[in-house]
Amino acid sequence: MVLIKYTELCMFVKTKKVKFLLSHIAIILLRFAAMLPMAVLYILSFNIRWVLNNILKYRYTVIRKNISHAFPHFTDEKIKYMIKKYYNHLSQLIVENIKAQRLSSNDIKERCLMDESLLNYFKRFYNEQKSFIVVMGHTGNWEWSGLATPPQVSHKVYALYRPLKNKLFDHFFYTFRTRTGMQLISMQQAPRVIQMNYQYPVCFTFIADQSPPPEHAVWTTFLNQETGFFKGYEVLARKYKLPVVYVSQKKISKGRYRLYGKMITEDASKEATNHVVLSYVKLLEKDIQEQPECWLWSHRRWKHKRPPGMHLF
Repeated sequence: MVLIKYTELCMFVKTKKVKFLLSHIAIILLRFAAMLPMAVLYILSFNIRWVLNNILKYRYTVIRKNISHAFPHFTDEKIKYMIKKYYNHLSQLIVENIKAQRLSSNDIKERCLMDESLLNYFKRFYNEQKSFIVVMGHTGNWEWSGLATPPQVSHKVYALYRPLKNKLFDHFFYTFRTRTGMQLISMQQAPRVIQMNYQYPVCFTFIADQSPPPEHAVWTTFLNQETGFFKGYEVLARKYKLPVVYVSQKKISKGRYRLYGKMITEDASKEATNHVVLSYVKLLEKDIQEQPECWLWSHRRWKHKRPPGMHLF
């Protein structure tokens, strides 16, 4: 009887009307929580961390497996310590991005500063009326990076995103992510948008450490494992002879980040095939090794295996 009632409850929750209602309630709660002071939200993050770690065991198996494979020299105690640090960072990300709904552009800029090493690229390329591509990973607070960049630069800034299936949440996050000037485009739109805009001083931003279809990936060794990487941004950079800059996101302290820039190439069309992707992988790996708790370990990054016959670079 209990099992039947539980099954009926799950079916009820999955109905469109109930999903719509629950989504509305969740968005209202998120907007209400954004009114709380940052100090209160950080206190709340301790509770979130405890729930993630001790109650939900949120993707614990995935996180532990990823860390142990990436750092095979870690002892069991070191792995457990790293998992706790990751949950701590993740819980802080949650409340930081809740608060970001109400932070002003100046607040975001102060909390997520662009280093001169990155600002200088934006200034130089703008003076040259040149577009370029930025590649980065899920390190630091990538949502704040997206909010902090447009107010600090003269370029028009585009970023790729994947629309959510839930239309209410998709609209909520789209509005949130574009509130300081970022322009969002889907992966399907990217080639057309770049073709139409690359002649103007535009920055195209790719968070490129997600897991692509294995048969279309560039395969290399990353964190001690065979890993496939997207290559679309390199293909586009080569086609339109664009510079590519890697952006490193460092966590300076709680709620404080800094963005650094490093040139991968001044003109991707002059480089060997896969040079941009492989350079990106090395730079990202170095960042993760320096601040391992600040990468997205709960993502099932290694769910795909290299297909037979695919070359390993």
